[in-house]
Amino acid sequence: MTEFLLVGLGFISSGVAEHLSRRHNVTITYRSLNPVKSKYVQKLVGKANVLRADPLELAPLVEKSDVVVNFVGEVSGEESSLRIANVEVPRTLARMTRGKTFVHLSGATLGQTERVVREEETHGVGLSPSTSFERTKLEGESEVLRENPNSVVLRPTLVYGTNSAHIQFVTMYKLVKRGLVPRLSISYMPVSVTYIGRAIEIIAESRPQRSYMYATECEPVSINDFFSAFASGLNVKYFSLPFPTEVAKIFLPREIRSLLRYSGVRFSCESMRRLVGDLRFRSEELEENARFLRQLDAEGILIPT
Repeated sequence: MTEFLLVGLGFISSGVAEHLSRRHNVTITYRSLNPVKSKYVQKLVGKANVLRADPLELAPLVEKSDVVVNFVGEVSGEESSLRIANVEVPRTLARMTRGKTFVHLSGATLGQTERVVREEETHGVGLSPSTSFERTKLEGESEVLRENPNSVVLRPTLVYGTNSAHIQFVTMYKLVKRGLVPRLSISYMPVSVTYIGRAIEIIAESRPQRSYMYATECEPVSINDFFSAFASGLNVKYFSLPFPTEVAKIFLPREIRSLLRYSGVRFSCESMRRLVGDLRFRSEELEENARFLRQLDAEGILIPT
């Protein structure tokens, strides 16, 4: 049985905690709560130890742990806040966890220019980050790999699961609920939080050194299939209206617009498949996710988180 410390409470980390808690001891930390994160805490009662702690002041908890996993990160905001979350926190944790296995969740979108993307032979070579998010994420990876020889960087693509309240899925829920959904020529490489949990568990056992890999399933999925799964989960019908992508950009949230240039990009699943094996698209998790969002909506706490 392994002692896991998960830093940062959210949809992905809570899903990973649920998976790991079946066979291991799990502690997960948070800095602050909102109503959605409080739901995640409730779901972890009896499964994981949930503690309030600053991510930069975790030395006592790190000392008691075998594996530390960092989920702290920001997608948008001022460059200064992005640097703290995406560079300074992972650097500090990597330094703090020397001698232990450290897993850092980064992001798949790092300024790739090719339409078929594999892990670069030398870290960062060939990548051209163009946004503050991409630059800070890549720099954070470099700091992690430099500071801790027992570090692994996971680069998840579009993460989905049963309890997501990320802005992309809240937007999908609202459109399906209204019954009018744009039919878009957009597809992404997804990855279930279930597979991320499995990957982290296997990494803890194998202890690879200074490695980085894309965490993704093997086939791109149309955004229209996401809408369909949500409608199935809510047991509703909707009208689908063809919509040019350029027009859709005007109405989509900023966090989604920034990802459009990665539509159709294929990220290599070879490393993930070697770890996890089967990587089928789990549409049933999206159906459950739609019901989770409906519950939040009914309680008046449908807050993108």
